Amino acid sequence: MPEEYLDIVDENGNLTGTKELRSIVHEKGLWHRTVHIFLYKRENEKVYFLVQQRSKDKDRHPDEWTIVSGGHVIAGASTMEAVKSELEEEIGLDAYDLIFIPAGIDPHISKSGKNNEFVHMFFTNFNGRVDDLHFNDGEVQAVAWKDVDEIKKEIKQFPNNWADTESRCEYYMELFEKFVIKKETSL
Repeated sequence: MPEEYLDIVDENGNLTGTKELRSIVHEKGLWHRTVHIFLYKRENEKVYFLVQQRSKDKDRHPDEWTIVSGGHVIAGASTMEAVKSELEEEIGLDAYDLIFIPAGIDPHISKSGKNNEFVHMFFTNFNGRVDDLHFNDGEVQAVAWKDVDEIKKEIKQFPNNWADTESRCEYYMELFEKFVIKKETSL
């Protein structure tokens, strides 16, 4: 598969009009855009998130679980196009009928300083069956529904099994409360 080009953005997240190969973007620490999608459902008065186990062949966090689906926004694509294509690629989900709730943009600088990205975050209510999902591109090896307490407990007990940290998980739950729960209660 050919390497993808990414749009370069400035330190404020604005498109600069230039693009570069993904490997060069990470090598030089250039700012670019990514998407994170959180799939959730409600069942028996609990909220569950679809978590995924990353492929053992991934260069970052191989074989670890994460609460996030997503990836890079390829050059010329909108963030919403990236959301839908990433869900199709990673877990075989046709997301064109789903409603996505924007949850902000998080500027993120990796510890190495080589992965500087603006993470566009979205939540969507998905009530589909795990058995209907399939893993096309080798990025994901398994998925499961887990409630928030279970996720937090597992991250605390087995931090090396998770790409997400306790504090990151807390941050995601704050976003869920702010952008989903409060929006629903105001309707």
